[in-house]
Amino acid sequence: MKVALNILVAFVLMYWPIVLMMSPMMFDAPGSQNKRDVVLTVTLVLCYPIIIFALYWLFGLHFFGVAPDKALLVASVVVISAILFFGYGKLLMYSFRGIATSGYSIAKGQVYFDGLAIDADADSFKPLVQGDSDRFVYAADKNHVFYAGKALKIEDPTTFRPLNNDDQTGDGYLAGSDEYWTDGTSVFLAGRALEGATPHGFSVADDIFSGPFAYWHSESASYVYFAGEILPSVDANTHQVLHGHISKDAQHIYNGAELILPEADAMSFSLLENDTTIGIDDQAVYNVLYRQSGKIEGADPASIVAFDRGYLKDAKRVYYRQQWDPVEVLSGADPQTFEVTGWVEATDSEARDANNLYRDGKVVGPNTPDK
Repeated sequence: MKVALNILVAFVLMYWPIVLMMSPMMFDAPGSQNKRDVVLTVTLVLCYPIIIFALYWLFGLHFFGVAPDKALLVASVVVISAILFFGYGKLLMYSFRGIATSGYSIAKGQVYFDGLAIDADADSFKPLVQGDSDRFVYAADKNHVFYAGKALKIEDPTTFRPLNNDDQTGDGYLAGSDEYWTDGTSVFLAGRALEGATPHGFSVADDIFSGPFAYWHSESASYVYFAGEILPSVDANTHQVLHGHISKDAQHIYNGAELILPEADAMSFSLLENDTTIGIDDQAVYNVLYRQSGKIEGADPASIVAFDRGYLKDAKRVYYRQQWDPVEVLSGADPQTFEVTGWVEATDSEARDANNLYRDGKVVGPNTPDK
């Protein structure tokens, strides 16, 4: 009976390292690391080896010949060390003190951010945005506005607010999003004032595919911003966001703040509608893969078509590319009959033409009528 019990306990203990490694997933819900009941539950679950060997000690049972007091001591040292290493001891201590380890909190007249005390007036302190998470990055008291716990240089905290869809420029463009804030004089992103920008004349890219681009226009100057930084070489009057971080002006093409594809004609350059990692101009086809961007030699921009699974074709050739690898020409492939079928288990293939079957850019067999 005792042997069977020890075997069962050994089997249960084998899962403890897995439980430990997966324990951070118990804090997936926003703000859960600041909730005392969640932190306490996770800690108690991780302590089950201590509970088991405490029962062994209580009933005087040996674990495969190991004395119960020694087994309890070893289990306690291992479990407590792991709990402290993963930071759960700190979470537990702070949760009982009412201090949040993520975001802002007030405990006993002291304001904290991420568990660290900050110099703020507790009586007038409040977060400025509340959402699904309790990690509010903007907050204010009667004297200051705070971003991530640091005071900003703003004279009147009551003027600080997000730019939103109700704010419009003289041209009627939306003046901002909830990422951008203003004190009436400057525009802020992530707690930093954008160089040269004022609320009047400021606008952001107007769709979810336009990335972190923003604009400021006045009679005397115009700027393009990427992630809050001015792009000094970009012509704001001709700048156009193509997709995500990819944009162009009348002269150049950019990935964020970096110039790419200097050989391409910016005026005629565009991205394929069904594959925004392929670009074309009047003369050539291009891989648009950030710093790996480059011309696809020999490809025809007038007839290029992009398929799933990395395949392309034009009127004369079929091409294959995989992630960051150079584009390959599928020698012998017939572009007139080539198509991507998706995974076909019976033939272990994903594409075909009149003659062959293909997988991962390689011929895997002939395309016979019965296939």
